Amino acid sequence: MGRSGRGEALRDRGAEHERQYVESLRAAHLTIVDVREASDRLEATSALGPWSYEVYDTKLARETRGSTILQLAVYSELLAAL
Repeated sequence: MGRSGRGEALRDRGAEHERQYVESLRAAHLTIVDVREASDRLEATSALGPWSYEVYDTKLARETRGSTILQLAVYSELLAAL
């Protein structure tokens, strides 16, 4: 399998992992909003008004890495700047 094939396989595994994670949240009766599909927002006060966004990400790794925490922090900071 070439690099392209490995990249696609990893991307597919990541997408399936994310799908399963979202389904586990739904099974826990949590409300899930995909911002690509809806404009609903988290009901928490922010500089935006009476709503806000909360950054989440999923990874295939079994342990949290420092780079993952940094990535979420950067996403949150960028989102706050918007």
